[in-house]
Amino acid sequence: MPKLLQPQLCYLCGKNLSEPTDKDHIPLKGLFPPEIRKKHKPTKLITVRVHKACNESYHFDEQYFLCSLYPFALGTYVGDTVAEDQSDRVNLSHEELSLLLGGIDLTRTRRKDWYRKTVPESEKV
Repeated sequence: MPKLLQPQLCYLCGKNLSEPTDKDHIPLKGLFPPEIRKKHKPTKLITVRVHKACNESYHFDEQYFLCSLYPFALGTYVGDTVAEDQSDRVNLSHEELSLLLGGIDLTRTRRKDWYRKTVPESEKV
């Protein structure tokens, strides 16, 4: 079996690879819901070495892509499996989802309630 080439560049930023590195799945591992991976045991997904910071910096972009694609998959085998998997997870409020889609990193803001608006008792209907 021929030896696989090890890339010397991070394909996400184009710079020489240096530690710390990570593995990035191509295509996105998220395209294959865990339940489908368990049931069908697809062949090992391709991984490529990248800078750990680069890989982490694309996390929200990948989540945005998967969330954007998800409505089009409803009613399919994969889409319905994703829906079942997601039902066990914590749901974001409309405000949190808007901030996430707007590019605000909620992991740094969850401890603060600056994005939640409270309505004074006198103004409640």
